[in-house]
Amino acid sequence: MDTNRDYEAAIIDGRAVMHSELKEAFEMVENAEHWKNPIDATIEWPGTSTLKVILEAIRYFTATEGTANPEVFTLGAEEYITITADGYYAGPAN
Repeated sequence: MDTNRDYEAAIIDGRAVMHSELKEAFEMVENAEHWKNPIDATIEWPGTSTLKVILEAIRYFTATEGTANPEVFTLGAEEYITITADGYYAGPAN
């Protein structure tokens, strides 16, 4: 099996999302100590479509649901959002 080959991993709003895109989105929020730990990340507002990819990436890699704090806050000129999830260790796939 070619492990370097990208593949379709999810469908979001009728669009195929590749494994590499989910991995990139997950890396935006994953726990810095270990990817299986709980997620509590504050990131620059990514936009609605990217937020959907991030939440799907959390589900894909951890088998837990990600939650985006509905309040976007501003710090300087940038907008931020907090995303949390129980993480892989607390999920059903562990």
